[in-house]
Amino acid sequence: MYNESDFKLFGRLGKKSDSYLFGITREFVMTLSIVQRIKAGFALLLLLLLILGGISYLQTTGIHNKLKLVTEQATPLAMTTTRLREALLLGNRYTLAHLSSWQVSALPPLRQQYEQSKQLYAEQLKQMAGFDLQESAKSRLSTVQRQADQVFVTAEKMMSLHEQQVQLEANLSTMRHEFLRLDDSYRSAANLLLQFTSSKRSLHNKAELITSGIARDIRQLQRTDESTNLPELEKVLAKDIEMASKRLEIIVVPDDVKQRFSRSVDRLKQLAFGEQGLIQAMQRDQKLTQELLATQEQLQSLSNQVNQELQALIDITDQSVQADKAGAASAVQNAIFWIVLVSAISAGVAVLVAWSSARSIQRPLQLFDKELALMAQGDMTRRINYRSQDEFGALSRS
Repeated sequence: MYNESDFKLFGRLGKKSDSYLFGITREFVMTLSIVQRIKAGFALLLLLLLILGGISYLQTTGIHNKLKLVTEQATPLAMTTTRLREALLLGNRYTLAHLSSWQVSALPPLRQQYEQSKQLYAEQLKQMAGFDLQESAKSRLSTVQRQADQVFVTAEKMMSLHEQQVQLEANLSTMRHEFLRLDDSYRSAANLLLQFTSSKRSLHNKAELITSGIARDIRQLQRTDESTNLPELEKVLAKDIEMASKRLEIIVVPDDVKQRFSRSVDRLKQLAFGEQGLIQAMQRDQKLTQELLATQEQLQSLSNQVNQELQALIDITDQSVQADKAGAASAVQNAIFWIVLVSAISAGVAVLVAWSSARSIQRPLQLFDKELALMAQGDMTRRINYRSQDEFGALSRS
């Protein structure tokens, strides 16, 4: 390790080397004439100006490239990514509006608006493909594209199911209205049957057995919801109708009363049973509701996933924008530093050249003036002792 005396020795050696270099430089300068010194100074200034111009050009080019990245790459990329998410959100909005509407005439315009948002998404995706993306951004964009396609497929499936359900609900509304009219007709026929059997208790009990089961089934059909077991209700109604028909044949009432009740039952069978019947329509409605709920859960899950991937992609683009902005700011600071540094050096050299030129003229002139003044007083023994290789040195030697 070095001790204090070693550092002192190094310091003395450094000072001696500086003095030696300064002495060599001074001797070299003194070998030049004044004109040569001025020319050398201006040549040095010109060199520094060229260096300053080169540095300015390089730094300006660097700033231009950095700003070009910000304005032509990073910022448009961030804006396109944001518009991509807006297009997906717009599609979700029109999907929800479509699902919330139960008017058949309102569905086609909403579906058209959804298709427009889908087209907007495709345009933004095409613009994204034109950017020079990082590998991480490419991976995220590929995932977003794959998941968004699944979102669109699921959303279109939901809208198709909803359109089917809206149409089915319109048909069900008509069928329920007819069923209400049938209920009134059946009640009237059943009451008429009960009136004709009211005089005999045993006969009246048989009439109640004929009418009560079907009346109960009709009430249950009118109160159905998503939890109602419609296939079981269909079986019960069919069995009650069969039993009522058999019992009606053996009960003693006028034929016109029987025929009226039979027509009501036949109309009930026509409205309730079969592929176009009320029960089958309600079963299809239940099935569509279950499919819609399952598809809606799937769509919600896919939407959450694509939103997460889009947010990650937006974060990457934002980081790219911030990095490019920081690079541009750093380039500006770097340019300012080098321009100020070279300008300061140039100014220092200019001052040094001016001072050196003035001093190289002033000192010999003062010496010449002093010696010539003594000679003018009559002391012709005076000699001008100015040793230099410049013009004044030549004049002194002559």
